[in-house]
Amino acid sequence: MVACRPLVIALSPTSRVRCNAGPGRDGEQRPYRSSRTWQGRPLPFVPMDGSWTPVNPGSGPAAIRDWYEPSERSFVHLLPRAEIPVEKARADLLLVAGGDDEMWPSLRFAEQLAERRRSAGTTAQLIARRCPC
Repeated sequence: MVACRPLVIALSPTSRVRCNAGPGRDGEQRPYRSSRTWQGRPLPFVPMDGSWTPVNPGSGPAAIRDWYEPSERSFVHLLPRAEIPVEKARADLLLVAGGDDEMWPSLRFAEQLAERRRSAGTTAQLIARRCPC
């Protein structure tokens, strides 16, 4: 009998720990804080650039995809510590992402995760729908 390895499926994933998307337990949105914890302690995270403003605020569904690149440029020094260490996972990884995701660049994030797995000698399967535009 062959033992099955665990499988993690990540839909529209991120490659790094991000900050809170709304108020924290104290009801405040700022200062930004980590959206993830480990053993009760906040993990290192990437804050959002406070100078970004949406192109057409209030004109449809939330579309903040363009907020991530300036945030990563503003906080480039925090990126390495905020990376989700998928290369250490003992599970197989299935990533599902779309190129026309307007909430965040999930396809770019999924590609980053898959590349980190490949660089570590492990695998990740990526199912992607790239935008034809």
